[in-house]
Amino acid sequence: CIKKHNLPSNKKIFLYIGWLDKHKGVDHLYEAVKIAGKKRKDLFFIFIGDGSLRNNLISKIKKDKISNLKIIPKVSHKEIPYYINSAEAVILPSEAEGMPNVVLEAMSCGIPVISTDVGDVCEFIKDNQNGMIIKKDPDDIANKVMYILEKNRSSRFGKLARSTMVEKNLSWEKSANNYINIYKKLI
Repeated sequence: CIKKHNLPSNKKIFLYIGWLDKHKGVDHLYEAVKIAGKKRKDLFFIFIGDGSLRNNLISKIKKDKISNLKIIPKVSHKEIPYYINSAEAVILPSEAEGMPNVVLEAMSCGIPVISTDVGDVCEFIKDNQNGMIIKKDPDDIANKVMYILEKNRSSRFGKLARSTMVEKNLSWEKSANNYINIYKKLI
C-alpha cells in the first residue's frame, strides 16, 4: 500500500479522510500535527478530502513549513483501502457525525480509529481497546497519536477493531438487505 502511493516507508502514517471543513475538526487536527511533529520526527499525516478549508490548510502548511503533512484532494473510493492499510490509525476529530463510514472501513481493514465521541462511533470504538476516543483538543489528539504508537498498541487495537467488525457481522450486502427489508415493510 505504501509503495503503491509513494508514501514514506520510514514513517508512521496517520490518516484523515473526509471534508476539510471546520465541523470536521481538521483545524484541531492540523494543530495536533504540529504538536506531534515536534515530539516525533517519524510521523507523517495524510488528509484526504476537499472542502472550504483546503486552500487555507495548504497555505498554512507552506507558512508553517510543515513537511510531515500531505493533502490529497480526491481519491477514488476503490483506492481508499490502500491508504487505510498504510496507516497506523485513522483519525476522525469531527464535531458532528451520524455513523461515519470511514470508521467502519478502517476497522474492517484492521486499522484502529482515533475519534471524537460523535454519532454512533462509541457503538464500535471501545476506548483504549480497539481504538481511542479523543477530545476536540489538539493536545489530546497529539497525545493519543503518541500513545497508540507505544507498546505495539496500533497493531493490538487494529486486531480488536477487525474482530469487532466480524463480531457485528457488518457488510455492505447485509446493510443493503436491511434497507430492502425496511422498504418492503413500508410498501
